[in-house]
Amino acid sequence: MDNESLSGSQDVPADHPLRLLIQAYTRLALITAQADGTKMVSIARCGAFDLRLIEFPLEGETEGTVPLWVELFDHAAGLVIDSASCRDLDEAGAVTHAFMAEARERRPNTSPCTPLGTNH
Repeated sequence: MDNESLSGSQDVPADHPLRLLIQAYTRLALITAQADGTKMVSIARCGAFDLRLIEFPLEGETEGTVPLWVELFDHAAGLVIDSASCRDLDEAGAVTHAFMAEARERRPNTSPCTPLGTNH
């Protein structure tokens, strides 16, 4: 991540997309991988939506495989409604920001996004 993203981090609100993403990314190190080697944590809950961060194992990585995936899950519909692969935390931060906005657009009365713990 660039230095600008991290500068003044004490002034960044608790619900800022980049802060929520970094917290989620840190939690990935604390959980056990699933049988296929993936790890998944919630970045935040936005009303009926979850923003999820998924990390794929780097072992046996094939050309073009990206280690991070961000998805927007709609609990009301029981579906992933949007997702994106990310090469790094900067890309994942931009996607997280966009998906938070998408959640608010899909359901304008959505409550503010709040951090969550792990899904698995």
